[in-house]
Amino acid sequence: MRETELRQLRRQNTEYEEQNAILGKHVDNMKQAIEKLEVEATQQRSNNAALQQHLDLLRTTLVANFSRIPLPGCHDSRIAQRSLSFCMMRGSYVPNLVKIGP
Repeated sequence: MRETELRQLRRQNTEYEEQNAILGKHVDNMKQAIEKLEVEATQQRSNNAALQQHLDLLRTTLVANFSRIPLPGCHDSRIAQRSLSFCMMRGSYVPNLVKIGP
């Protein structure tokens, strides 16, 4: 009776050790994945900042260049420039600023 209990306890102990080993590997894999994701997130933030800088420069350039073109129905260039700047910052555009073709 006592030996049976000892054998059963040893078997359970072995099973728990195997489960702990598997869980330990899983924890190690998760740590590696977290580290990788943190590196990727840092790179993505850096890339986003560079893209934002480029977008800001592009918007500024577009506003500066399109500000020379009069908006239909708007005779005050300051208002036209502010309107265009507002539209560019919102990500929209002002249609029919320049007619292409005949």
